[in-house]
Amino acid sequence: MLKIKDNDKFYNEIISKYNLEWDADSDYESGTHYAIYMKHGVVFDVSDCTEDLKEGTIYISGIENSELDILYDLIKADLVEKGEKDE
Repeated sequence: MLKIKDNDKFYNEIISKYNLEWDADSDYESGTHYAIYMKHGVVFDVSDCTEDLKEGTIYISGIENSELDILYDLIKADLVEKGEKDE
């Protein structure tokens, strides 16, 4: 599972830089809730954080909660670079 190292940077830099979309919902009867930021299929789960995101863990996953560990492994192995799609 991937997670954000620094909640303060996420809150102060990443959200605005990448223009992340916000979504949240809760069901009080079942006691479930979620709060996420997302963009292009990448989901930042902030459900366990305080309102100002200062405390808690921000987990990163893909759409449908798919694991992104393989993406991390590819980046660490220097097998991924940013590129533009040919049209």
